[in-house]
Amino acid sequence: MAAAAGSASVGREHMATARAKVDETVREFRAIMSAFASSSNELMAHWKGPSADVFARACKVYEDEFLTMFQALDTVGERLGISKNKYDAFEESQSDQANKIMSLLNNRK
Repeated sequence: MAAAAGSASVGREHMATARAKVDETVREFRAIMSAFASSSNELMAHWKGPSADVFARACKVYEDEFLTMFQALDTVGERLGISKNKYDAFEESQSDQANKIMSLLNNRK
């Protein structure tokens, strides 16, 4: 039972680490997207004509792809958090049940 608890603890640690890495990745990509948007907006302020329109559409596609990626990463992060919480609750429940059984066994002596 102790080995199983240990592996569950390690699993929760990995989930917490993965969630932190997902959050960090989102922050890094948001910074990249912000820098790109700032640079492209500065460029577009002085650029007119058909090529500027094509560039603006390409930027919109790029932005949409980033937003799709952010949504996917948010979903992954949320699911990792939910899974960790479920593991925590399950382990607490199992520990409570084991303690009740031990108490009953100790009272029989």
